[in-house]
Amino acid sequence: MKIEVELSPVIGVNGILELARDIDSPYVSRLGISDVAMFLDSYLIQALCTQATEHVAVGSLVTNPYTRHESVIASAVNTLAEISGGRAFLGIGVGAGLGALGIKQIGTAKHLDTTLGRVVRLLRGDSIEFSSSATEVRTVKLKPKPSFEIPVVIGTRSRFVCEIAGRWADAVVVGTRDLSYEGLSRYRQWIGKGLRTTGRDMSDIEISPRVTICASEDPELARRSVVLYAAHYLALSEGYQQLLNANQFARLKELVSQTQGWYFEADVVYPKELEKIVTDEIIDQYAIAGTPDYCVARIRELRDKGFDGVSMNIAAVRRDHRSLQDGLVECIHHLRNMFSEVYHM
Repeated sequence: MKIEVELSPVIGVNGILELARDIDSPYVSRLGISDVAMFLDSYLIQALCTQATEHVAVGSLVTNPYTRHESVIASAVNTLAEISGGRAFLGIGVGAGLGALGIKQIGTAKHLDTTLGRVVRLLRGDSIEFSSSATEVRTVKLKPKPSFEIPVVIGTRSRFVCEIAGRWADAVVVGTRDLSYEGLSRYRQWIGKGLRTTGRDMSDIEISPRVTICASEDPELARRSVVLYAAHYLALSEGYQQLLNANQFARLKELVSQTQGWYFEADVVYPKELEKIVTDEIIDQYAIAGTPDYCVARIRELRDKGFDGVSMNIAAVRRDHRSLQDGLVECIHHLRNMFSEVYHM
């Protein structure tokens, strides 16, 4: 089973590089760095990670076509491939955290499709024409000509972006808000539709569920560490009825709205009442959290559902009076011991 690991830039650069070294392994295919508006720059961190690692391909999970112009994306990924000796990939989607900048994402799938088509052609060494209401028509190409074949990875939860992934991508990471068989099967159907438009089939693309994962020898602590994450995504769901009654769901949404910060940040603050409302069943619906053996068993369930890869979004084990860095190191320590077993599934 192919393994991808994602790190979010919520700690300092040196800390991220330490984690990248711990993750680097012959069993891990890709290391993705989240590209989140107003956080540390993903591309600069990616470049440093290529110098701190030997095995993994490095890229963004995922960059976006709004704050990053297609020419900038293509140049950055081409540079990353050059400095890493080809250990680079292009990870792209519609973006995260853009609402904080006041960016209105209108026609996101169409915009992504157009941008991705231009970037892919540039990375193939082709010349393309740029034009917009603010620029004259110009024919451009990358310099120097790309020396490496750069895989395209699309991250999405959207039906229409899944279809785009079927047309363009070498791999797709489906951002699961729901780890049920029905939820994951929908993604395969949507991607399959895009594949058929280009004469490809499922054997031509790698499909990996993106799972937030927290591993610890203390299973209760691991599960408590992802309470806010699970609550956040349940609050966005319309299918809460099997998990909470209407009054409980309304209260959960109210408590989530009182949260200060992003659920992966060190200084995030949320009402502790959420820990009473968010049950183990809810956590299992939205994350993988527990002992290393439990996490391996949950990943095996994904393989049995027909997936040939898994994308692990790392959640820190949150201990009182310990840093977020310490919590990430603890989680990754356990994951590293799991990599061989997951890879050989």
